[in-house]
Amino acid sequence: MQLRALGALHRRVEQTRASGREPVVEIDLDLCALQPRFRTMEALRRVGNELEIPEFLEPEQLPFLPGYSDEAWLVFILELGLPSRHPSHIWIEAGRAVRPPGSPFARFHELYWAVDWLIEDEPTAGLGLLVHTLESAGGRVVFLSGRWLAEHKQPSLECLKRAGIPNPELVIGNPWHETLVPAGQTRLSDAELKAWRQDEIGRRYGIPVAIVDDRPGNRLAVDTANGGGLLRVAIAIPGFSADPSVYESEYRISTFEDFSQTIDSAPVRPHLQTRYPSAGSGSPWTGLYAGIGRNGRPYQLPRLLQRNAGIEGSPPFARVTGEFEAGSATEEGWIDIWRTTIPEDEQRAMREALLAAEALGDRGIAAPFPKTKEDRESLWLSLICAWLHSRDLEVLMRALGYPLK
Repeated sequence: MQLRALGALHRRVEQTRASGREPVVEIDLDLCALQPRFRTMEALRRVGNELEIPEFLEPEQLPFLPGYSDEAWLVFILELGLPSRHPSHIWIEAGRAVRPPGSPFARFHELYWAVDWLIEDEPTAGLGLLVHTLESAGGRVVFLSGRWLAEHKQPSLECLKRAGIPNPELVIGNPWHETLVPAGQTRLSDAELKAWRQDEIGRRYGIPVAIVDDRPGNRLAVDTANGGGLLRVAIAIPGFSADPSVYESEYRISTFEDFSQTIDSAPVRPHLQTRYPSAGSGSPWTGLYAGIGRNGRPYQLPRLLQRNAGIEGSPPFARVTGEFEAGSATEEGWIDIWRTTIPEDEQRAMREALLAAEALGDRGIAAPFPKTKEDRESLWLSLICAWLHSRDLEVLMRALGYPLK
């Protein structure tokens, strides 16, 4: 289904471009382009403490996290049986999730939108690569958000850039949001705001051809504002509850990954294929690591391990950091503490390398070796840091399924 939806998205862009027009794909932020895991969990913890709801105190233990929309929240509380477990709180009225002041949903909603937490949002897998390929096909991607405060803009841009999008096109803001307009005056819902933005998007960017959004009302509103005919793509990102109607949508996705190197095709880079022959064809599908590299080119690495697969061996990080209080060591002392985790034969090889470098310097066939005690110690600590960094990369690559000594 995901392959079908993303394929339709690409075809719509290519067809519109071939007709001489500039196609625009609009993508929502929350629970779509960006995954708000941190602020969702933090908001749940606060609500759990304030309203004495123990299920919220350890959100990482929940089967899934709640989406912030009324429909997604309803799925979440019903699946966990919260209304019957905590009947003293107001959860539902007439079969719908409600958030009167002081209710769990109202407090969660308030905390969820904390400006300081927005910067922690994670780009959804495959987002950067999707933008890159759509732009390469002659399209433009515009991120359309109902985030309403001026302070929401900068962290939103920073999170999008982490997906490998150098200059995200972001249309954001709602001066008629319910928190900014007194009761009785005109307010615009998320769907109404996004419909209102369509004239601006048409003037600035091109012809809207598709909308990717987790809320059906938003998709319909944007489509209607453009006269109908847009490709409406629903999304339900992994690990969060969603509006049940998403599963009835003709086009739906969970991430932006196109799996092009994990389904019936091997990696195209000879070096990758030679070093890791198990990558690509013949391996169980577990998704992709994808993005835009610092050279501006896209990369795709087939994910060879499940997300929660264990890591062989026993990295010393947790043990060592647990033995010391923050601020209890100098930088040099801290590095020396970590030195004790390096095997003795590796330390011996580094010291021999320094002795050889000094001998070559004395003979005039290498750079002069440091003479002061401080400079020598600094060089030794630099070697320690380099070795530790190398081990960090080894652990990381092994965790990704790409062991690299």
